Amino acid sequence: MEEIIKKYGRQVKFDQNITWEEASKLFNAETGLKISGDALRKRYSRIDIDEIPATEYHKVSGDGTIEAQKIVNLSTKEKDNPQLVLSALGYNPSEWQLDYMLFSNWQQHTKEKTTKQLYAVKFKIKPKTAEISVEEAYKAMENVFKDTKPLDIPNKKIDKELDEDKLLVLTAIEAHLGKVADDIIGAKYDRHIVKERVMQVIEETVQFQRQEKCDSCLVIVGGDFFNSESNSQTTGGTPQINDTRPNKMFEIGCDLYKLIILTLRQEFNHIEVKLNAGNHARNMEGMLYTALKMKFENDSVVNFYNDNPNTSAYKWGKTAIFLNHGDANEKRLLPSMSAQFPEIWGTTTYRYLLSQHLHKRLALDNENGITFIRTPAICENDEWHEVNRYGIGVIPQQQLMVFHKQKPLVTDRFISFEESKKKTLTLKEKTKK
Repeated sequence: MEEIIKKYGRQVKFDQNITWEEASKLFNAETGLKISGDALRKRYSRIDIDEIPATEYHKVSGDGTIEAQKIVNLSTKEKDNPQLVLSALGYNPSEWQLDYMLFSNWQQHTKEKTTKQLYAVKFKIKPKTAEISVEEAYKAMENVFKDTKPLDIPNKKIDKELDEDKLLVLTAIEAHLGKVADDIIGAKYDRHIVKERVMQVIEETVQFQRQEKCDSCLVIVGGDFFNSESNSQTTGGTPQINDTRPNKMFEIGCDLYKLIILTLRQEFNHIEVKLNAGNHARNMEGMLYTALKMKFENDSVVNFYNDNPNTSAYKWGKTAIFLNHGDANEKRLLPSMSAQFPEIWGTTTYRYLLSQHLHKRLALDNENGITFIRTPAICENDEWHEVNRYGIGVIPQQQLMVFHKQKPLVTDRFISFEESKKKTLTLKEKTKK
């Protein structure tokens, strides 16, 4: 009797091809009893059915590890091959390392009177990282540095129409160059999209400058411009999945920032470049900064600094601009600026700390005599961000700011990449249809 209850109960609970009332009629016809659908449901709920799997779940850890349970239709041959199981679960075996895999199974009876062998697969996987030695990483970088000679740039005349009191700040471009995201979890993102977005940043920055007519521009390099170090991990050792090899990622980054500086050089009398390294690729961004410095070594317009890559300060008249990626202890970060930069702090009236890290724009917050501003990112969410619900619905943006030597922050502008959300919506609509 118990097996008959299980049989019809499963058709309601798991196959979902009949209701409890329909199940009770089939049950009564087979057993000769006369019980209602509700009575059959209660009898079924009292039976301990160990072989029925738990519901599906999916958890992503900060290091990219995935622990999940999924229900899939597998043949016996597929079940015995972990690589085929990974593919059936939706993961590329070449990109994921299997820690463990457990199975429980049952049969599903369809309306077409066929039977499927279903498995609840409980598994844990980690992203594979590219096997690259320190020597190999340095060799990859040498391919860029060996041709890094100063550019032969003609001298530039001073544009007297520009306002000597105004400074335009191109905040760190948090692009996560190398990151991969697809339309399934949000919007597509790869190195080609990074190039498109940086080109848009350049174009709109030029338009903004022609409106504001600032004498100088502060270009901030870093802030997680790269998605990982050369070993496909963050600086802290968290594995990342990238869409290109480290040497190619580095070359693309150098070319993009070289184009940024060369283009803006035509629009300003002075270009100041500072490093504000992020937590994903602190070393790679340091090398990027060094390569750019070598390129513009003899230029009279572009100026680079040799200061702390993690926390630094820049003075513009009565304004102090402090730089830190923002991944450190926020409560200690704000009050520490006056102690670390006492001279700049003591000779300024308006003080700003520019940070990134959270991939979203945060409102101005004035505390400890300093205004704290988090700037947004131009990148899309990857699977880890989507699963952990970070940045859901946030539109990728790049922030520009204008400061004055004698006044507080004058104005800012946001370059938005809303088209990515429209493309995602269109894809979902098509899928629905």
